[in-house]
Amino acid sequence: MDSLDGIGHTSRSEQPILNDTKKKIPSWNHSESDFHEEVESDFHEEVESDFHEEVESDFHEEVESDFHEEVEFHEEVESDFHEEVESDFHEEVESDFHEEVESDSMKK
Repeated sequence: MDSLDGIGHTSRSEQPILNDTKKKIPSWNHSESDFHEEVESDFHEEVESDFHEEVESDFHEEVESDFHEEVEFHEEVESDFHEEVESDFHEEVESDFHEEVESDSMKK
């Protein structure tokens, strides 16, 4: 059995991993860096996803609003057109009627 040194550590033969200088053991800095990259990546994906959802939602709202405004405009134009045509028609009919009545009364 290996002997203990002055502070209670065993000899090198029982700790091959600690004494193997060729083996690479990741440092805390490397693991911390990976963690930060993963968190940053997740954050960016979430922000990008939220941004796209927001933009898409705003776009749909804008398109829908524009569509409704366009429909309202067409309905208003159509209504104005029908009112004007109807008014013109009534004026013409009334005018024709008065002309006919006057013509008939002059003949008598």
